[in-house]
Amino acid sequence: MKIHSIGYHYREKPSFFIHRPHGIDSYLLLLILTPAFFELNGERILTKPNCMILFDKMSPQLYGAVNQPFCNDFIHFEFEDKTEQSYVSSILSFDTIYEIPTMELISRKIRELSFEHLSANSKKEESMQLILKLLFFKIEEQLKANESSTPYSPYYHDLLSLRSYIYNSVEKKHSIEELANRVDLSPSHFHALYKKTFGISCIQDVITSKIEFAKYHLTQTGYQVKEIATLCGYDNEVHFMRQFKKLTGYTPKEYRNKVLHKN
Repeated sequence: MKIHSIGYHYREKPSFFIHRPHGIDSYLLLLILTPAFFELNGERILTKPNCMILFDKMSPQLYGAVNQPFCNDFIHFEFEDKTEQSYVSSILSFDTIYEIPTMELISRKIRELSFEHLSANSKKEESMQLILKLLFFKIEEQLKANESSTPYSPYYHDLLSLRSYIYNSVEKKHSIEELANRVDLSPSHFHALYKKTFGISCIQDVITSKIEFAKYHLTQTGYQVKEIATLCGYDNEVHFMRQFKKLTGYTPKEYRNKVLHKN
């Protein structure tokens, strides 16, 4: 795909609207992060935050804010071959509004694309193509998840976002109470729901996130074990080593030697 322009978290006034009665000569992927209105086939539609639409070339475009500030991400692009177009068309219908359960997973890819688009990276085009593929993989994942009929689906996306937060904040000392509060659940309900959803208790997952982070640094950096323990949020190196061995069967030094000698 060839990107013409891209915008991440563009913020507009409550009076903002776009009116292109004859459309534009490119495809437009639009992520709406705030309440909005659309006019499609003569019908005015009010949408909640976290909706998405892929406008076809030359399709009329009329959308905008609804009495409050407006925020959106967008990509104007072209398909470079029929295989790309066929793949995207298998995921999204043109000029159709989709509700996205966890928009930040998709919006994050727009952010990465925006940064790469502005970069001086000599491999910028190749990098952008990879991010674009991941973007549409995430869109497909979100739309399929939206069809899920599992009994815990109303909470799934909040829990998934929380799990991502856990794995990206290994330096913190999380508690059940703090994490439950983030998804507005009681600690007992949260504990049961988290384990039912991911097959692991939340506290065990917190420990796992730290050990996985430690395994990376043991094999990819020269940090000492004590430094890695600190990076993983442990005040006590001995406690870190005990938990590491319990999960992996090796001490941190044994694990480092095992992996490095294997390679």
